Amino acid sequence: MRNSMKQLHKFPPLGLTYFWCLNDYCDDGMTDQQIEEFSRARITTVCLHPRDGLLLPYGSSDWFEFIRRTALKLAAKGIEIWLYDEDPYPSGNAGGRIVLDHPEFIARKIVMYQASPDEIKEDGLWIFPAKGKLLLCALLSGEDSELIEDKTGNVGMVRRDWKMLKSWDSRWYYPATPLHISDRAIADSPEYAIKTGKIPDGQKLAAFTVEAIEDERWGYYADSLNPLATEKFIESRWKTGSFSDRNPT
Repeated sequence: MRNSMKQLHKFPPLGLTYFWCLNDYCDDGMTDQQIEEFSRARITTVCLHPRDGLLLPYGSSDWFEFIRRTALKLAAKGIEIWLYDEDPYPSGNAGGRIVLDHPEFIARKIVMYQASPDEIKEDGLWIFPAKGKLLLCALLSGEDSELIEDKTGNVGMVRRDWKMLKSWDSRWYYPATPLHISDRAIADSPEYAIKTGKIPDGQKLAAFTVEAIEDERWGYYADSLNPLATEKFIESRWKTGSFSDRNPT
């Protein structure tokens, strides 16, 4: 029974596994000093975990060399190593590089916009954000959302976000013309719009778009359900160096 219990706790080891938050430049002197402190404190296991503030470029050859060196130093002290698979989380974006290198792998969602009476202008114009491809705009039944009339073809674009260009002059487009200083206004930020009129009783007007899933850390999430995106993530973890995630003992 005693031997079986030892085998049961062989992996993971008894005691706490510490997240070693790796940030700043990860210089050798500071790293070695902390490994000595781990050893003196009889820490049995650490997880090498890249975190906010990391100034050693994540995923670079320098990063993998640092991980290799650090893992060997820990192993020499008898400290087991776990490798965190991402900088920092959620996994699948390789520190944000997957969506930067491969925007086609940005995760997307279907968003429904429904017109409320106070959103429809007096002239019958309904405007909703243009954040992705329009799939459908339609009148639906109020109770079961059955399709009554497809109005996708009636949807177009408007721009309402006006900005003033100060000290604009006539030579902007035609350098040979006399100089005339004047302010100029432009409108940006395209939006979907439809002239709908009053929505009949018992019906609702809705639009469906495909939009990128935004994330405050990466900008956008990677599509972890796409096997090609997963392949790129795995490739990015291994192409720079063949460091295995097993303990280098």
